[in-house]
Amino acid sequence: MAGLRFSLRAILLVGIACGSSFTSPESWAASCCGGGSSSSLIMPKFSRAMVDMSVDMEDYNGFWDSQGDRRPDPEGSDLNQYRINLGYAHRLGSRWQGSVILPYVWNNNEYTGLTSNTQGLGDTTLNLWYEAFDNVTCVWKVRNWADLKPAVYLGGSLTVPTGTSRFDDVSNSFDITGRGFYRLDANQIGRASCRERV
Repeated sequence: MAGLRFSLRAILLVGIACGSSFTSPESWAASCCGGGSSSSLIMPKFSRAMVDMSVDMEDYNGFWDSQGDRRPDPEGSDLNQYRINLGYAHRLGSRWQGSVILPYVWNNNEYTGLTSNTQGLGDTTLNLWYEAFDNVTCVWKVRNWADLKPAVYLGGSLTVPTGTSRFDDVSNSFDITGRGFYRLDANQIGRASCRERV
């Protein structure tokens, strides 16, 4: 019974922390124009390959000025971007995997009387991941702190500017489907699966 109380308490604390993160105005992300995919494709430990398709929708309301203050958009503005991300991941070795994500972007915008509907390829993301664990760490009953040891993934993501950016020949900023520059990110993901068998 003590293990059950510990598990419920841990789940409750994680839920409160996550809930407060998403409702806090400081944690809301400001949009950076561009159509890159915001995700990485990571396979389960014993998979050889995987195909993935995901859909994103962004509704922009307001902007940040040069002083860092949030300003509302003009009355009647409606700014939207939709993405379909097609991804493929492949196991490269016992602990290594790579993936590529290719987004297709639709912009549907109305701003101070200007209507713009554009579509095109977004920025491609290339990922390389190292699994820093031998076995899958799936715990059915948490009995001590060692049971909470996460499976750790270390990786890198390279965003390749395959979309249309502000550096290309665009008539306005609403035609943008990419960032226009290469971007290299270092990533670390820790994943723990904690479930209690009833």
